[in-house]
Amino acid sequence: MTTLTEHTDSAIRANVRAAEKLLERGTLGLDAEVEVEERLARVDALVARRDRLAGVVGNIREPDIYTEHGNFSFFKDLVDARGIILQPGSDPGGSLERLLRHQRFTDEQKRDMSATAALGVRTDHEMRAQSTVSGVGGEFTPPVWLLKLFASVSRGVAPLRSLVRSVPLPEYGMSVSIPRFDTAAGVAVQAAQNTAPAQSEATTDSLTAPVVTITGENLMSIQLHDRGPGIDAIVGQDMGEAYAAVLEQQIVNGTGTAGQHLGLLNVPNIETATYTSGSPTVAGIVTAIANGAALVADNRKRPPNVLVMRGARYFWLAGEPDSGGDPVQRVGMGMLPAAEDEGPFGPIVGLPVALDDAIPANLGAGTNQDCVLAVRTSDIILLESDPKVSVVIDGNGLAQELTVAIIWHAYSALFAGRYPSAIAQVVGTGFVTPAGW
Repeated sequence: MTTLTEHTDSAIRANVRAAEKLLERGTLGLDAEVEVEERLARVDALVARRDRLAGVVGNIREPDIYTEHGNFSFFKDLVDARGIILQPGSDPGGSLERLLRHQRFTDEQKRDMSATAALGVRTDHEMRAQSTVSGVGGEFTPPVWLLKLFASVSRGVAPLRSLVRSVPLPEYGMSVSIPRFDTAAGVAVQAAQNTAPAQSEATTDSLTAPVVTITGENLMSIQLHDRGPGIDAIVGQDMGEAYAAVLEQQIVNGTGTAGQHLGLLNVPNIETATYTSGSPTVAGIVTAIANGAALVADNRKRPPNVLVMRGARYFWLAGEPDSGGDPVQRVGMGMLPAAEDEGPFGPIVGLPVALDDAIPANLGAGTNQDCVLAVRTSDIILLESDPKVSVVIDGNGLAQELTVAIIWHAYSALFAGRYPSAIAQVVGTGFVTPAGW
């Protein structure tokens, strides 16, 4: 038997599909535009009816337990839920109940967003797949406001993480594969009417990336747990900054072995522009950077969208005198002031600059060179899970030391080599790190 709510949902989907089919036709006539508007008006009315039906059966959505300025601490409840009374007034049962309620809240939010997406309605926020509760002391998903803290602290120290294409990591599996054309189908101008087209055979293969685990343990004194103000923000920021720095190092330098990502500098067959000079100049370095960007434009057939370099290298370029003895301010002209450490800086050769201290300064035969990357970041895919958090109190003598271990981990997969020609490294003896820089 179909319920009224299910019948309403079915009607909503039918009207959305009908409107989409009309829009797929391309240019709409007046009658079609009117029908699209009528379909959308029906969707609005049906959604209102469904909401009224939900109200009749008492379907009430409570707010989340853990909010940025709320009365409860996610990390304190994680500790107290282990059942060890840390101070008078602790309530392990209440802590676990709040954690479970928070987990149900996030799961319901995820389901609501999935249902909304199925109806073709866009939202202004994203909820990734949530973890499941594995019991007392198990893994819980941090509250959304804390996840935003993870993201906000990462952009300053991890610009590439923010610039590459970001996709939620699938819930299961320890590797991710994506298909690609190995040899693309060819097309050509028809020599004459009624002649056979040129024939070619497209072949495909796939790229596979491992799911990498980045994990850490944050030792927190019980005194900080008991009496520290803003403990969630303190621990969250510390973990977020550490995670972002490690992930950025992996995006740039990961070897692809021993559980690591394959980072940009180790992708086979990327483009290389070399600047050889015992007395490097700003003009020489800028010309080499332009050469690297040109290699991407020529071989990827699309231009790079950002330059990535060490902060010290950028400011050395900006401060070196030109032929008239004045500082070279031109590399910093033509753009609005950078938004704190997020950037962009520059431009140099017409491209914005991201400052990234994950760029190594020990390259070359003398291990004393850095480099500049010219990158088309939309060709790089990073898949990330939300972090998962648990606590250990009674391991390795922690309880005797009045110490709590906050253990967290996150999974990610990186496709840096979808298009090797989308990455150019600009290297050479001209990039020996200047003394004092």
